[in-house]
Amino acid sequence: MMQFLIGACLGAGAALLFAPMTGQSARSRLLDQVAKSGHEARKLRELAEKKQRHFSNKMIGYKHKLNEVKEDMIKKIDSVQTTIVDKMDELKQRDMESTTNLPYSNPSNSFGA
Repeated sequence: MMQFLIGACLGAGAALLFAPMTGQSARSRLLDQVAKSGHEARKLRELAEKKQRHFSNKMIGYKHKLNEVKEDMIKKIDSVQTTIVDKMDELKQRDMESTTNLPYSNPSNSFGA
C-alpha cells in the first residue's frame, strides 16, 4: 500500500512539472469551456422550447381539423339517415297504394259475384 501512495505522489509531482500550461491558463481554459457549455445548453433549451411550441401548435391544428372532419361526418350521417327514412316512407306509401288497388281488397268490386 505504501508503494502505491509513493507512486501516486511521484506521478502527481511529475504531472505538475511537465504540465504544458500554467495554473492560470488551465483555469482560464476551464472557465471558457464551462461558458461555452452553458451557451450550448441554452441553445439546446431554446431549440427544445421552439420544437415544443411547434408541435403544440401542430397538435392544436390537427385537433381543429379532426373536429371539422367529425362535424362533416355527422352531417353526412344525418343526411343518409334522412334519405333512408324518406325512402322507407315512400316505400310504405307505395305498398299501401298497391294493396288498396288489388281486386280482392276492394269490397265494391263485383269480382266473382
